[in-house]
Amino acid sequence: MSFPLSQAMRAAGELQGRLAPHCQRVRAAGAVRRREPDVDELVLVAIPRFREEKPAAEAQRSLFGPPPDDEEPTVRVNALWSFLDQMTSGTAPAYHGTYRRGDRWGDRYRQLWWEGYPVEIYATTLDSWGHILLLRTGPAEFAQRYIQALQRRRYRPLGGVVTRYGKPVAIPGESDAFRLVEWGVKAPRERTRAQRR
Repeated sequence: MSFPLSQAMRAAGELQGRLAPHCQRVRAAGAVRRREPDVDELVLVAIPRFREEKPAAEAQRSLFGPPPDDEEPTVRVNALWSFLDQMTSGTAPAYHGTYRRGDRWGDRYRQLWWEGYPVEIYATTLDSWGHILLLRTGPAEFAQRYIQALQRRRYRPLGGVVTRYGKPVAIPGESDAFRLVEWGVKAPRERTRAQRR
């Protein structure tokens, strides 16, 4: 099932607004960003916020009793994933909308349905933002050509990070991704033709 672009843009904007408090950055990608007339799914790229939390009381128990107050352990929590866990658990307030968990529910990628829209959310970091945004804006043929161009230049894209000779390469913006493969910057709308420059 596909949705008209105007409807999908409104939905993506609303969902971005709901996720924004839990992200350092969040942006629509995919067909919405390319301004395709028909959109099959909402694709978002996000840099999650993290917070420190004390683990549940059961997790702190040991043979020697609870830790002293000044040594209480904390865990690093992905605020975006925590929010989505709550929203898809069925315990969230109705004003947040209807969320339903999809089949893929991992640390870097989550699939869900929100208000009847299929949604894909890709988590990344500041250093990989440009790389992931370019890939997830697509379309698939354009993203494949980009990956092939990286590989020809001895870059290795793996797990959302680009490395060269084993060292991570920072790609904080899409212009950095285009520069890495020696292409001129193409606006998302122009990528549907998947032309290489």
